[in-house]
Amino acid sequence: MKRSKWPLASTWAAIFVLTGWRLRKTGPLLAITGLGMIAASFVICAIPLLTQTIFRLGLPEATITLHATAGTLSAARMAQIQQQLTQPLQRNLTDWLTVPPTLSLETSSTRVLAPSTSHPYTMSLIGASGEQARPHLTILEGRLPRISADALEVVLHPSVATQLQLRPGATLTLRYLLLVPGTHVGTPATLTLRVVGIFLPAASDPYWQNTTFAYQPDTSLTALTENTALANAIDTLTRSGTMTLPEPIHLYWRYPVVLQRLENTEQLNELLTRYHITGEQLKSSDSSLTEKPPFLQQRELRSAAFGTAGKPGTLSIYRDQLQVVQLPLFVLAVQITALILFFVAIMTELLLEQQDEALALLHSRGATRLQLFGTLLLQVCGPAILALLLGPLLALLAVRSLVQWLFSSQLRLGIDTLLTIAPYNLVVILLTMGIMLLVSSRSLRLDILVLRRETSRTKQRPLWQTLYLDIVAGLLAFIITLISQYLHSVGISNSTADVLLTTPLTLLTPIFLALAVLLFALRLYPLVLRFCAQLAQHATGAIPSLALAQLARAPGRFVRTSLLLAFAIALGIFTQVFAATHTRHSNDVAAYLSSSSISGPISEQAMRNQCANHPQTTPETLQAVTLLYRSLPGVQVASVGYREELSLPSDLNTPSVVLQAIDTDTFLPTVHWPLEQPVSLLQQQQGPFLPAIVDRQLQRSLQLTLHHTFTLTTSSKTRTFFVAGIVERIPPLNDGDNATQAGLLVDYTRYATGITLQPNYVWLATEERPETLTRIRRALTSNPQLQLDALYDRTALQNALHTNPLILNLLALLALGTPLALGLALFGNLVAASLSAQNRLVHFSVLRALGTSTRQITAMLLWEQTFLYGTGLLPGLSFGLFLAWTIAPALAQTILLDPTSTRIDLFTLQHLLPARPVFPATLWLSVSLLVPLYIAALLLMLRLTTRADMPATLRYNAD
Repeated sequence: MKRSKWPLASTWAAIFVLTGWRLRKTGPLLAITGLGMIAASFVICAIPLLTQTIFRLGLPEATITLHATAGTLSAARMAQIQQQLTQPLQRNLTDWLTVPPTLSLETSSTRVLAPSTSHPYTMSLIGASGEQARPHLTILEGRLPRISADALEVVLHPSVATQLQLRPGATLTLRYLLLVPGTHVGTPATLTLRVVGIFLPAASDPYWQNTTFAYQPDTSLTALTENTALANAIDTLTRSGTMTLPEPIHLYWRYPVVLQRLENTEQLNELLTRYHITGEQLKSSDSSLTEKPPFLQQRELRSAAFGTAGKPGTLSIYRDQLQVVQLPLFVLAVQITALILFFVAIMTELLLEQQDEALALLHSRGATRLQLFGTLLLQVCGPAILALLLGPLLALLAVRSLVQWLFSSQLRLGIDTLLTIAPYNLVVILLTMGIMLLVSSRSLRLDILVLRRETSRTKQRPLWQTLYLDIVAGLLAFIITLISQYLHSVGISNSTADVLLTTPLTLLTPIFLALAVLLFALRLYPLVLRFCAQLAQHATGAIPSLALAQLARAPGRFVRTSLLLAFAIALGIFTQVFAATHTRHSNDVAAYLSSSSISGPISEQAMRNQCANHPQTTPETLQAVTLLYRSLPGVQVASVGYREELSLPSDLNTPSVVLQAIDTDTFLPTVHWPLEQPVSLLQQQQGPFLPAIVDRQLQRSLQLTLHHTFTLTTSSKTRTFFVAGIVERIPPLNDGDNATQAGLLVDYTRYATGITLQPNYVWLATEERPETLTRIRRALTSNPQLQLDALYDRTALQNALHTNPLILNLLALLALGTPLALGLALFGNLVAASLSAQNRLVHFSVLRALGTSTRQITAMLLWEQTFLYGTGLLPGLSFGLFLAWTIAPALAQTILLDPTSTRIDLFTLQHLLPARPVFPATLWLSVSLLVPLYIAALLLMLRLTTRADMPATLRYNAD
């Protein structure tokens, strides 16, 4: 017999009717629940979108240079070389390279025969494509070089033209020595150049690869010409390849890498792997041009972004930074998302509590669980669909605004972007719906009798107590602690493994421990309520007793409200402490790396100029060089000294020691880090021994003790040092490849006794005004009397640390998620207070009918809300301060991204300075938000209870 479809159709009809009937009364609360779902969708979509966008914006610029050398050259041979050598690049890296590449040639320096001068000048030639080079230079006189039959056309820098006294139209002659291929037999030859213009290259333009073309003493001159013209001139000079130049011609094909096509770390790893494979293939490839013209020799790939076998490139460093920053990003994202989902769960419970009576009545009168479940499912589907549509759009708009504000960059919105974040959005929507339906399982089992018993005095335990989540969290904290202790005991000495393995465990332990303690405290919450209610019975007046007795009868809803309030306060405190700790730690690291406002090693040229202009006795030399730097406008204090790297025996863990001979009169007012021992110890008289302050690294390596001696070999002679003091560290050790160098401080004057010592390092304390710092930097990089080889600028380091894109990713996440989560939590608390008052209107109406005054009802609500907010405030403060004290320093230290990490290993840098929690003065803001919330909840509940229609409220419910 065929089964009728009418029962199924009637069931769904009943579901739709019941849903519409319930939405009339629960629509506002359902809208609030939908708001939580939209917020969860917004956050979960904004996090990957923000991470992916900033990942692309933070990628460093990258260029791959294909370098080859040849003994001779022509335009045709140049094309042959390019065709043969670029095959591995086209095979492996086509997706990321910009073609055609930029080609440039460079010859070795040779002597200038004419015009004849008293100084024997040498000159090298650099070839470039005229059309490609035009945007990167300015023609002051004449024009760009062209192909000419009678002479090779060149353009000169004004300083070179002045030095050689040449103008456009003049000629000069270069002398070359040509060799027979495979022999050392030489034949002289000359090459005529015609000057056709004077030009200036664009300043700091990567197109010129750090070539300035300007005249510099004791260096070769440089002239710019055209690629094809230079190749043809060399072909003519070498007699079509029958001769070769003594030094090969260098060919550079430069390919800009389109890194914006990368979307994640996996693609970055693939690009790095393909680059190194291409380099190996290029070196091992056979070349038919090696044994015959153009006599191809060297073939290699060069790139500062990709690095070499022994030195990481900027892309590898960026990948390491991504690995480090992923952990704090994940921790913060989980905290914010969990709080929003908890808000959704609470709003769902409140929504169901409003429907419990109707659902129980329908269940008692014959409605099936399928019909009730369908009713709840349809109510959930509406907000879910709305969140599915609005969440990604709001995330796109918010991320676009943040990116434009932080980076002044436009974010393109397209279908591909929506498809990228669609899986995250779908997962959070399904998770949210699952939580809502899981919470609804209790309501489906209710009938009218069970509901009456639960309303009078609830005995059902919440889900987290049923699952023993407090015990589970405690066990996880214990297990993670054991794993962390085990990894520490086996001795993970590798700093990379320490950051990527031990640090995550250190961060997770406080979270699970605090959660276990908080949930265990909530188990005691009903007992505390009953105890307080019993104490209130002995107090004068019935108001405190009535308020606490009402809380003790059904503590479940108050526990949820207190927990939501506690999490909101904890998140607000943690966010503020984390931001302040990171800012302070970044400033401390910048001060550590620079030691002073500006510091750096003095260049060789500046040292020669200083040596020629001041006396050679040690005190006068020190004073003269100090005065030279002190005379710079904006420099408040200057201190010069001597730095030298000393080698230690190979069997020691510390490979080298950085000796710093300082001026004890000016050093301390200049540096920004506190010295734990007074520098006056360096001036003690210890006979033939030289007093020194050593750091902990050197003390452990040489097993030194205070007031004992040790011997080291310096560049001048072997010295015996006396340990006058021991400190934890002596910065800066930032100009070596190994961050494990030890430190040693001595007095400059005593160290220079009996030898000629030239100061080679300077520390400056300067004003903080940007224009002053700009002038000082310009003088220290261009003035031949003051020039430094490297400039360690504290302000520039601070700006680099604070504006690092990956750091801004974390701050942007906090800016997006924390206010939203806090707002939802506080708003949910207000809604809970309103619904609590509505559900207890009968109770308050009975009290009013018995003669209770408005003042007494206000006092009762005041007692109730004070207890409620107090029990939410204390766990929230404890939870937030504990997480801030334990996690915020670890996160701030973990996400420290050093812009100078090409000189110091990124992971080693994490442990150079311990981060300490910083509690800002604005911390009271998180707690002060409770005051208006407390007043608003109190006024709202008072308005609902005092203005309710007493006869309608007390009407008999004939269910």
